[in-house]
Amino acid sequence: YVNSLVIVQADAGTDTTICPGGTVLLNGQGGHSPAWEPAAFLSDPSVADPVASFVTHPVTYVLTITEEISPYGCYNTDSVRVDLYPNSGINATEDTFLIRGASIQLNVEGGPFSAYRWDPSTGLDNSAIPDPVASPVESILYSVFGTNQYGCEESDSVFIEVIEDIRAYNVFSPNGDGVNDFFDIENAWRFPDMIVEVYSRWGDRLFSSKGYDDGSRWDGTARGRDVPVGTYYYVIIPYSGAKPITGNVTIIR
Repeated sequence: YVNSLVIVQADAGTDTTICPGGTVLLNGQGGHSPAWEPAAFLSDPSVADPVASFVTHPVTYVLTITEEISPYGCYNTDSVRVDLYPNSGINATEDTFLIRGASIQLNVEGGPFSAYRWDPSTGLDNSAIPDPVASPVESILYSVFGTNQYGCEESDSVFIEVIEDIRAYNVFSPNGDGVNDFFDIENAWRFPDMIVEVYSRWGDRLFSSKGYDDGSRWDGTARGRDVPVGTYYYVIIPYSGAKPITGNVTIIR
């Protein structure tokens, strides 16, 4: 009696390339006891046709087929490589803030991309272009998706914090008692390049500052001397290109 060897066939399928983070169905063939290695990203490494999901780096999968009915434990192997298409690189506008009621133009760099999609579309004039104008009424996180030359979507996001308008107080009493001694402006700290100027009723500039924080607030003096009790006029420019905010402030002592 002569035992014949069992010829075991193993076919792991054809090498493929997918989008980063994508999904592909492996199609192994050749026997009754398949085993895939490594098991990374696989739905079940012990079936012939597992799904590889959320693949983040290239992987070479080895399929081993073992013939259980063979007394010699015959097996064979084959491999398949899953590669990833390269990213084009997508970069959205940096996180920023916006005064309630104002607008800002968003931008995307990188690509080229054949299509764009912003999500959510709330507050955007067009969610299918790279540079929509955003006018959100509350703080919001926008995600932008660009479709590259391989049909893969790449994404980035930008957070816009909506803040209340700048509010300048209309009276202060710089008498050194530690209470209301300075001309205060709410939300000024958010604008490091904000310009604040104060004028007399005759148009003389009494105070000027770029940036307005605890160390640079107007204390009711001009050229080292206290200004008289009365009403003065301010001009506030929060950032370059912004519409000036004007009003008056009264000094009492």
